[in-house]
Amino acid sequence: MKEKKLNLALICTSGGHFEQMTHLSDFYNRYDHFWITNKNNQTLSTLKNEKKYFVNSAHFKKPWTYLFQLPLFIKVFAKERPGCILSTGSGRTAFVPFLLAKILRIKFIYIDTFSRVNGYSKFGTFLLKIGHRFFTQWEDDENPKAIYIGPVFKKATCGLKNPDSDYIFITLGTRGEAFTRLIFAVEKLKKEGT
Repeated sequence: MKEKKLNLALICTSGGHFEQMTHLSDFYNRYDHFWITNKNNQTLSTLKNEKKYFVNSAHFKKPWTYLFQLPLFIKVFAKERPGCILSTGSGRTAFVPFLLAKILRIKFIYIDTFSRVNGYSKFGTFLLKIGHRFFTQWEDDENPKAIYIGPVFKKATCGLKNPDSDYIFITLGTRGEAFTRLIFAVEKLKKEGT
């Protein structure tokens, strides 16, 4: 019964961060929970029957944009009284809740994004610099504050690639900014014969 009273806050940016959070459903469905994420077709359809709040993304290059998030987070935290926050990033959505968690002494659990094979996200790097432990999906023996848990993705049950196919499918997510480094990296691997 105490597990149900925890009221877990699930905080993430839409796109890949959101997708990774949904793969943790075996964990968070054991608790009362609510979502804070960005509003788009992905989150609207997936969270149809979930308790949710939508916030606009901020950006570290425009630090004042985090101030616009503050009223919503304060209102939601006062209403929901989360006992713990689980976040898969990014800092565009999770930074303000992290600060509020520190002030309110709420446990903040962070899992760095799967896309960071070498190194950490900006938010993960920030957390390391201030000494906050977090979980990673890729091994790093050199950093004791980064705890390896392996990929959070559940095994695919459909849509698996035909091994005789010459095609490579790449999805770039839902953000408006270009994400060309992924395409260039795959093209390079293809040219190298990997």
